[in-house]
Amino acid sequence: AVFSEHSRMDTESAYILSYATMMLNTDIHNVNNKNKMDKPQFIANTKRADKHNFFDDQFLTTLFDEIYQYPFTLDEVEEARALGLYGE
Repeated sequence: AVFSEHSRMDTESAYILSYATMMLNTDIHNVNNKNKMDKPQFIANTKRADKHNFFDDQFLTTLFDEIYQYPFTLDEVEEARALGLYGE
């Protein structure tokens, strides 16, 4: 497992992970982006920002693969809005 049952993500690491995830999704699924980030770049960039060394390579590899295979869609945003999970 990437996280032990006793580990807790701090606020800064959660922010870094959220930001890295959104940027990756935008980068690799934007048809206008001709120079897409690859997996080693994503891992290096995220680890460089993560001063607490919270994320290991296995976790970041899995995250990259999942976002590459399953891009975020506006349908998900609209569904979250309908459930009150996302602001107007």
